Amino acid sequence: MRRVMVVLLLVAIALVAVAPAMAQVVQGSGESKRIVEVTGTVGTAVNAKGDTRYTLETDDARYWLGAGPEWYYGSKSEYPLEPLVGKTVTVASEGRLEAISITSDGQTQQIRPAEGEPPWAGGPEAAGR
Repeated sequence: MRRVMVVLLLVAIALVAVAPAMAQVVQGSGESKRIVEVTGTVGTAVNAKGDTRYTLETDDARYWLGAGPEWYYGSKSEYPLEPLVGKTVTVASEGRLEAISITSDGQTQQIRPAEGEPPWAGGPEAAGR
């Protein structure tokens, strides 16, 4: 029993030491959100529907990556992920990789606020597009 307690204590200490480096918690309006950062290379792939989508390749996995709907940006060339294809970036996100911010070459581009609705919420009319 004592061995189990020691192991659990060591696991708890390790989690407390490592967790802040892996994610930060954003608090506001009564709820907390865990922001994760993932570093990898931006690429493209075809999804099950046959659409070309953006990906983030890490050493361990490939993730679908989004920065909001393309219509919000006006054209594919203005979509913030397009110029990053082939570059190594760090994406800050809430769980799934719908970017809050993207850092590449030391420059951080804010995609949406960490709290509240994204600027494209409500569709094209609500976003003034």
